[in-house]
Amino acid sequence: MVSFDEPMVFNVSWYDEMGAVDRPYRLLFYPMDNSVEIIDLKSGKVHLRRIRNFDVQKSALFVGNQIQIYGRTYKVAEFGD
Repeated sequence: MVSFDEPMVFNVSWYDEMGAVDRPYRLLFYPMDNSVEIIDLKSGKVHLRRIRNFDVQKSALFVGNQIQIYGRTYKVAEFGD
């Protein structure tokens, strides 16, 4: 059965100024209800549970772009599909 709520998956990074290191995350964007979920790639834990966010648009999700989610700037590094 085909699910219409398939997420778009991207590998993103957030620059941690305190540690002076890029932290890798996986961003899942659900275009059906415009919600996002962020997973920490190192620990595998959920960093941000799935929540609606109207600031992130489907048109802004492309490699090389920077997106702002709740005060943090994430750089889209590559497609995660």
